[in-house]
Amino acid sequence: MNRFPLALVAVSFVLWLPACGLPWWEGEDCSRVLCGPCAPALTLRVSGAPGRPAPDVVMGGGQGECAKNTSFAVCSSAQNGAGRYEVELQAPGYRPVHVVEQVNAVERTGCCSCGYEPRTVDVQLVLE
Repeated sequence: MNRFPLALVAVSFVLWLPACGLPWWEGEDCSRVLCGPCAPALTLRVSGAPGRPAPDVVMGGGQGECAKNTSFAVCSSAQNGAGRYEVELQAPGYRPVHVVEQVNAVERTGCCSCGYEPRTVDVQLVLE
């Protein structure tokens, strides 16, 4: 039985393996891996008074952006990374809300780890 073709396939596979971003020896070769963007570190789902449309929320100090859909607004932090986040939410007809949240760091594993655990928090605004 001729073992040359089998050996050729095995050598080809071993040479191809690092191109997939799989572990190679001690570390990983991420030079050929395309990663998607990281999720915002902090996302706030902001609701207004029951029965009212989504509020026009603004994050004070340019700390992020807000967009609204039919029932609530979604605000995302401009910065990404682990740490403490403090933001001021304001909307016409509602009291300002000061939000303080901690985004936890996570161990970076693999080629596409962002190094933090994204947080999503629900915030209920109160009428003035």
